[in-house]
Amino acid sequence: MNINLRIYSFLQHNGKLLTLKEPFMGEVINKLPGGGLEFGEGTIECLKREYLEELNLDIIIKMHLYTLDYFIPSKRAADEQLFFVYYLVEAVDITKLKVLVPEIIELNWVDSKEITSDYFSIESDKTAFNLFLEQKRSTKN
Repeated sequence: MNINLRIYSFLQHNGKLLTLKEPFMGEVINKLPGGGLEFGEGTIECLKREYLEELNLDIIIKMHLYTLDYFIPSKRAADEQLFFVYYLVEAVDITKLKVLVPEIIELNWVDSKEITSDYFSIESDKTAFNLFLEQKRSTKN
């Protein structure tokens, strides 16, 4: 068995949430910024690297939001299990945002009040998004 560890995040700016459109296995998906852990990295190092490599952004980790707590098989390999970790992050300087990789088809700033978890293509993003909304509600009280 192999484990594919994926690290993703919620980045808000002016009340909007950053999402990405990327190709995956023959379709275009809506997903959160982040990517795969490389050997020798911690989860925070991975996320910071992904933001720099893909979006030209330095980020600050605000808090851990969610770690996947159920089984998700990989669509790429029969013996691979996916494992996801999600953080809330903030950009050091949002004006530096720039797509640096061709895999990202589109950046979108969406209003989290106007979408549901079904907006996201990755199953665990849906779960994490619901927790993100819950966390936002609890910090307003």
